[in-house]
Amino acid sequence: MNPTCDHFESRPVSRNGTGRRDTLLTFKNKKDLKTLIEYFREIEINRHDIDDLLEQFDEGLRWICEKNKKPPKQKKKPDAIWWNPRLEIKRSRVRALRRRFQAQRDPDERLRRQVIFKKEQAEYKLMIK
Repeated sequence: MNPTCDHFESRPVSRNGTGRRDTLLTFKNKKDLKTLIEYFREIEINRHDIDDLLEQFDEGLRWICEKNKKPPKQKKKPDAIWWNPRLEIKRSRVRALRRRFQAQRDPDERLRRQVIFKKEQAEYKLMIK
């Protein structure tokens, strides 16, 4: 009997809300590995079959690893379609003006920079809408 995907099909593991996903996968991996080892304990081993059995065991291990591999992480939020390089440039300019305005100690210069900042910020907000 060759080890196949049907033979090593594992039962679903319930999760009680504690632990992380990688520990859950490790637990499933151990169950599948135990099933594989039990299968090889039950069969008779001859000196002539040892190469074939090692090949089957290797295939079984590779299948278990492939089956329990973590899925690739997906982005939580898709990129905004309306965002463009012009908005990016305007955003960095507004932030720079804000930093300059807040860093200014002289009241007259601070007021002048605040007016410039508010004007640019209003333009930026209009570009977003």
